[in-house]
Amino acid sequence: MSTTTIIIHPELEEAVAKTGLSADGAASLRDAFAPHFARFHDLAAQARTVAPADSKGARALRLQVKAVRVEADKTRKLLKEDSLRRGKAIDGINAVLEYSLVPIERALEDIEKAEEIAAAARRDTLRMERSAELLPYLAVELHVGLDLGAMSAELWAPFLAGTKANHAAVAAMAAKQEADRLEVLRLAEVARVAREAAEQAERDRMRADNERLAKVAADERAAREQAEATAKAERIAADLAAKKAKDEFDAKAAAEKKRQDHERDKQQEIARIEREKREAAEAEVKRLRDAEAAKVAADAAAVRKAKAAPDREKVLALAAQVRALPVPTLATGEALAVRIAEQVAKFATWLESEAVKL
Repeated sequence: MSTTTIIIHPELEEAVAKTGLSADGAASLRDAFAPHFARFHDLAAQARTVAPADSKGARALRLQVKAVRVEADKTRKLLKEDSLRRGKAIDGINAVLEYSLVPIERALEDIEKAEEIAAAARRDTLRMERSAELLPYLAVELHVGLDLGAMSAELWAPFLAGTKANHAAVAAMAAKQEADRLEVLRLAEVARVAREAAEQAERDRMRADNERLAKVAADERAAREQAEATAKAERIAADLAAKKAKDEFDAKAAAEKKRQDHERDKQQEIARIEREKREAAEAEVKRLRDAEAAKVAADAAAVRKAKAAPDREKVLALAAQVRALPVPTLATGEALAVRIAEQVAKFATWLESEAVKL
């Protein structure tokens, strides 16, 4: 009886080793595929010798290689079918055993976990009770991460007391902040009312000042118009007096000229003297009229300034009025007129010096 030796090629040995099968399973798999690997290596050596032009030799060799592939696939299918049947049998036998074992295991597990379940229930009850007790003092999201059911009584009591104290402190702080906010609002309202009252008082004061200034301006305008009217009337009266004097003088001169034609030379001298007197009279009338107009204007200006100016301005205005006083022309006392003018100027200077001290 002859024995055939099968060569196990290295790639087959490596492939079988990578499957991780037991020794018996690996040996069975190796023995089944070893003939196919051996046949393949023989054909691969022959394929390297086929000439490029030998189509018949290539076909014959290809058919042999195909036969090796087909046989190897059959071996695969047979081994796989056997493995499937074996796997199903293993699953069935295990199912029978599991059917008997599982109820016993679960019953024992229920006994084993009964105390754990009861403890968990107690913890859940304690967690719910403590959460309800904390709810008025602590937001839910702030104690979600805490296992209140597992917390010991020694830790729970100070935790609850601290939470209540913190809640009371936060509430007191919030109440104080609200009171402070309301006080700020009240003070702001008081300030607003005071500001509006002050603004209204300022508006009333400005309105009263405007009315007073308007009345002063109206009084000044009336005084100015009255002064202008008086000056105009006096100017008209002076013009009429001058015209009357001139008319009378002309009439007398004409009569005198007619009456004393024979004394022409003498009359001419008399006429010259009379003409000078007339011109002097006219000049005096004009001076009086201008002085009166200046006095009226100065008096009106002084009245305006006196009504609106302080004491210093009033004294200065009086000094200006004194300086503007007309000094009469004295036919019999020219030296007296000079002294009067000096005293007027001295009095005006004294008023100005006293005004500077105010």
